[in-house]
Amino acid sequence: MKLPPWKMTTAQFAKLHGLNKRTLHYYDEIGLFSPACKGENGYRYYDYRQSMEFEYIRMLKDLHMSIEEIKEYERNPSSASFLKIADTKLTEIEKEIQRLRMTADSLQRRKEQLLLCERVESLEIRLEKQNECTVSTIPYPHGDASIAVLFHHMMNAFGAQQLRDLNMGCFLSLDKVQNRNLDSYDGLFTTAILPDTEPMVIPKGTYLCGYIKGDWQRIPQLYEAMCTYAEQHDIMLSGAAWEIGLNEFAISSMDAYVTKIMIKADNA
Repeated sequence: MKLPPWKMTTAQFAKLHGLNKRTLHYYDEIGLFSPACKGENGYRYYDYRQSMEFEYIRMLKDLHMSIEEIKEYERNPSSASFLKIADTKLTEIEKEIQRLRMTADSLQRRKEQLLLCERVESLEIRLEKQNECTVSTIPYPHGDASIAVLFHHMMNAFGAQQLRDLNMGCFLSLDKVQNRNLDSYDGLFTTAILPDTEPMVIPKGTYLCGYIKGDWQRIPQLYEAMCTYAEQHDIMLSGAAWEIGLNEFAISSMDAYVTKIMIKADNA
């Protein structure tokens, strides 16, 4: 039987919209989207003009509306109800865009860190220009219980998504570094601004930067090498020593772990 030009079978309509025809059967059964008519043989026939309605339903599903919410709108469509949906979903979309931008920025930072780590052979020291950076500092937690409390606090403040994007490291005073007193850090720092903390600015300028590959037991070796380098080149250091791991998220062995330390060089 030749169909009128405005009629389509379930298979034809499904192909037009790039989906499985079983989805159309299901939508018909639950009353979400039904064919324009059904033949005496029980076959479903769709109208080309239903394509726009169907794509609107798909759009609402893509916006994470439940089937019941979509059915409710389909039963009582109006300008007011659509505008309400639009306002709600536009707000949600903007939040999702911001989340994705944060994720993209995080991926870009991680990528740049890994590319830098690939160039570190064993131990390197050099002078680098650094931009101003605002950080939150937290007293160094001593013991597993204190660390657990810290991460619980950060999870509550930022949530899992933002916590993945945070950079966190340790810092200690220049006095401790120069006296080789490396047994205890003064605190932790993070590039996020934590609630109930006083932000600290790491000033723009030239920094003596050291990189070392290997586990944490090699870090004192890097501090020693940086102090020796500063003495040999008459570099006047100031502020604190800022220490951070660069690739812990992408290694299978601590032998590949890269640590960066930076200390402001006032006269370089």
